[in-house]
Amino acid sequence: MGKNKKAAVISILLSIASGVGLGWAWFPFRKETPTNPKSSPLETPSETERPVSTPSPDADTSTAGTLDFIAMLQRASLAEMPSLYETWKSRTDDPDLYYKIRLIRARWVDLDPKNAVRYSQENESAYMVRYLFEEWARIDVDAAVKGSQSLATEEYQSQSYQSGILAALAAIDSAEFLKWLDRLQPAHVSFHDLERVLSEVMKNKEAGKDKALGILKMLTDGPERSKALKSIASQWAADSPADAIEWALSLENKEALSAVLVEWGKTDPDAAGPYMKHITKFSTNETAQAIVREMAKEDPFRALRWLDAYANPTDMNDRVVNELGRRVPLEDVERFIDAVRESGNRQLSSNLGKALADGRSQAEIRKLLELAEPKKDDKLWYKVRSSLLSNWADEDPKAAFEYVKSLPGNARDHLSVILNSMVPRSHEMRDDFPRALEIAEYLPDEMRRSYLGDLLSAMAMFDPLTAVEIANREVDPAKTMGLHNQLAEGWAEVAPAEAGAWAGTLPDGEAKNAAFHRIADRWSSQESYATSEWVSSLEPGKHRDSAIRGMVGKIGDDDVDAAFQWLLAIEDDRVRYQSLYSVAYDMARADPDAGLLAIDGSSLSDKEKERMRRTIRQHLEDRQR
Repeated sequence: MGKNKKAAVISILLSIASGVGLGWAWFPFRKETPTNPKSSPLETPSETERPVSTPSPDADTSTAGTLDFIAMLQRASLAEMPSLYETWKSRTDDPDLYYKIRLIRARWVDLDPKNAVRYSQENESAYMVRYLFEEWARIDVDAAVKGSQSLATEEYQSQSYQSGILAALAAIDSAEFLKWLDRLQPAHVSFHDLERVLSEVMKNKEAGKDKALGILKMLTDGPERSKALKSIASQWAADSPADAIEWALSLENKEALSAVLVEWGKTDPDAAGPYMKHITKFSTNETAQAIVREMAKEDPFRALRWLDAYANPTDMNDRVVNELGRRVPLEDVERFIDAVRESGNRQLSSNLGKALADGRSQAEIRKLLELAEPKKDDKLWYKVRSSLLSNWADEDPKAAFEYVKSLPGNARDHLSVILNSMVPRSHEMRDDFPRALEIAEYLPDEMRRSYLGDLLSAMAMFDPLTAVEIANREVDPAKTMGLHNQLAEGWAEVAPAEAGAWAGTLPDGEAKNAAFHRIADRWSSQESYATSEWVSSLEPGKHRDSAIRGMVGKIGDDDVDAAFQWLLAIEDDRVRYQSLYSVAYDMARADPDAGLLAIDGSSLSDKEKERMRRTIRQHLEDRQR
């Protein structure tokens, strides 16, 4: 038998069984509740009847097998319930286990509810015991309530058991539910149960709202009360939106206001619109999104006008804009973009391309790009085209790249859009590196170098050794140096000490010096003391001079004196003089005397000091003219 058909038949059989008293699990199928514990047709077998026989692991799970299971439960004695329950609970490979376990529990309650509760208290959580009370309440509410008080050892257990009782009553009788809710007031009432009762109560147009608000007063603050409040607001608005909005306004509650406006917006968004001003001090996003979603299905242009008239543009998020853009038919896109332009809504303009691309096929995106191409000099169309390309590149970068290459004229700017979207930026995207590397093979040489540098810088944060290996494949030493610089910077973002150790393995030369400069620059922006310790440990040489300059570039803003002292340690005379001059000049711009004093206290030769003082004075005078 097919899986779906079998499940349907089993459900019918179980609902029939539950309908005659077997199983709290199936209360939605039950029309009335028995009031006598002995009313279940699954009567306790006499002592002369044979004990229950648990089906083997190979037992049939077809419809016949389910009937056998129900027959087995009918024969089960109270003494056999614990072993029966534990045996079936371990049958995790049985596709119908969930239903069977619930029926076993229900049968146990039919036989002896207190016995079932005590066993579950010792072996399961209070939340699981709650379901036993749900079944017990449908048999005898008064007894179940007494049991929730006498069998509980902690207050939280009693509260949990009573929430099970209320769940049963919610399915049976709204009046009984309200009566017992007032008496019990448990800490947790499921919104699923509340919603059932609220829907029933609100059908009474005369007294329903007062009753529903009475229920609300019984509930303590929390998620369930919040959901109940929104449910009342929504149902009230469906019947009488003007009254509902006045009530919601009196509460000054954003959730109630939003629920009323969303419901009202389904039938008369223009009437609901003026009230949006009352929730702008909160967030209009959810409300506007829900209303726009419904309007845009019929007329995205009307939805745009509504947003422009009633929503606060600064509160509009991408999801609100997407609800509009994705609903615009392909043939109406040009007219819609003109409408957005006329509205002057910057939030809509900024996100329009992404919204128009959302959910569309590549063929549709290509058509939109062809529409945008003649208008590429228009600022809004330019934004739209860039977003469309970026979206396409995320889905199929090779196809997007080939399309851009086919365009007339200089398509370099849009190639950059695609390339930028191709660089993985987070650890979760590391599996995208192979695809991103593949694209590099299609690029012109100059563009490939820039793109590959960005890519290796990002890769070095997650897989630096592979990034180094890729950089070393380059034949041209100049290209390799550029890639080493960029991956060194990326590596230093996450593991600067390791990046520094790697840089030390490079052969002496410009590539090594540049790598040390990048690493010191990145590291000092995170931990200046650790960077200075590392630089101090380096052997003298040009690579150390480069590291000092990289570090001073960051610490100089906070401690000019320290930067000046570090620069004095540079070995190369020309580099030291140029670096010192740069710092001294910055000091003199803020305080001429301090800058000149720093020069006098340095280890520069008298000739160098005089030359530097003279040049700085000249530059300062030139600035004042």
